[in-house]
Amino acid sequence: MLAFLAALMLAQTASPTPSPDDDIVVIGERLRKIRVTAKRDRRTGAKRCVLKGSTADPQLDTGICQTYLACLPTARTPEELEACMRPPLELEVKAWRERRKAAIQTR
Repeated sequence: MLAFLAALMLAQTASPTPSPDDDIVVIGERLRKIRVTAKRDRRTGAKRCVLKGSTADPQLDTGICQTYLACLPTARTPEELEACMRPPLELEVKAWRERRKAAIQTR
């Protein structure tokens, strides 16, 4: 399901420095292994997101879950889910790249 996000992250590697690209490849590999599901709390009835695996970035993981839960009620097919999730996840990836860039610059 998140293979498209991994591809998106790999496609956005325009930086000439090797370190950020290596980070993106690693996070892209992690994204391929992530599985996202929604579970319903039996007591409250509320849906919650469950990630099997992690990107190792809590903010990115949270963004993936928030996007998934926001798109889930309206998407009826995997294609519709991907179309709904793509724009917000592109923003999440950009924010992740900026955090990585700032972390590398402070080293």
